[in-house]
Amino acid sequence: MSSYQTAARNQRDAQLQSVSGKIASARNNSFTLDISENAPSGNQLLQGRSHASAMTFLIDENTAMDGKLKVGANAEVTYREQDGNNVAVSVQLKS
Repeated sequence: MSSYQTAARNQRDAQLQSVSGKIASARNNSFTLDISENAPSGNQLLQGRSHASAMTFLIDENTAMDGKLKVGANAEVTYREQDGNNVAVSVQLKS
């Protein structure tokens, strides 16, 4: 089996996850997404509030892009973890 076939199989076998948020920064091979999450319900001080976290995603030749990355745009990202990095499998930009 060629290394390309092995990589393709590994990509299919990797567990995919999805997240939505707002693009905070964009580069040629990566972007950062600001994600709003609900605070833990057991925390009385933060209950009902939200806090933001950020995730950085790598873009490779296999990433499917639906639109152009633009700071401030809302996006839904399907990604996999590879070598400690979040690699975008697909990016859907929301209007």
